[in-house]
Amino acid sequence: MSLARLVDWLWFAFQSLSILIHNVIVRVFNKLIEGVAAAGDLAIQSLPTYTAPTPGQLIDGIGFISALNWVLPIGFFIDCMTMFIFGYLAFNASAPILRWTRLIR
Repeated sequence: MSLARLVDWLWFAFQSLSILIHNVIVRVFNKLIEGVAAAGDLAIQSLPTYTAPTPGQLIDGIGFISALNWVLPIGFFIDCMTMFIFGYLAFNASAPILRWTRLIR
């Protein structure tokens, strides 16, 4: 009977140790996740609390344009054209660099 008791005790010790190691690993990963979340929260809090007005929002303050907005959304059109122009400029600025990297590869 003493061999059976020893085997039972060893099996219980193995189970307890494996559960303890599992819990330690889970705690370590939880602390890592908390640290990443705290760093992300700090990064988000460092961002400004407001955004700069778009060109369309600046033009909407003009009396005639705000009256014309009842017929045509002028501010929206100006914002779309601004995004289109900046996208076009960004493409033209990055295209030669990307072509050179393709040639080098």
